[in-house]
Amino acid sequence: MVEVYFSDSSNSDNPHRRSSPLSLAVIQELEETVVNRMHKVAIIMEKETKFIKLGLETLKLSWYDSAIGVSLCVRNII
Repeated sequence: MVEVYFSDSSNSDNPHRRSSPLSLAVIQELEETVVNRMHKVAIIMEKETKFIKLGLETLKLSWYDSAIGVSLCVRNII
């Protein structure tokens, strides 16, 4: 079992009580917040990856079109 503690400034005058354990409800709420944020980050990263792939595909197609154009020009010259 892991106990999570937070500083309790109201008990600063009592040297024997410096921190209090967080309640289970607070820990669960923090876990949900972290999971939700991780999920949002994963969605953003997935969208960025799609845009990067789309950009690379566009670049490949444009290079391919250029290569075809150059080969047609060379063929016309010959």
